[in-house]
Amino acid sequence: LNAGLSAADAEKPFVEAYLAEARLGQGKLDGLDRQLASTLKSTTDNQLRAVLHNLLGELHLKKGAHEEAFWHFLRVDALY
Repeated sequence: LNAGLSAADAEKPFVEAYLAEARLGQGKLDGLDRQLASTLKSTTDNQLRAVLHNLLGELHLKKGAHEEAFWHFLRVDALY
């Protein structure tokens, strides 16, 4: 789906985040935490960072790591 986007396209990280959200909804969790964390480290866009922290929170909830999920959700509430 995102094959037509170049690495320089400003929307590519958002497309990747929403594809990750789709994988999360399908229960395809393998490697998803690394993908989201990598994208989080590579961006300074506050809107995207908020989306990524929310997705990481949802991922940790699915994995049963409630405390880790809490911290991701708190970051969104406090920072963005």
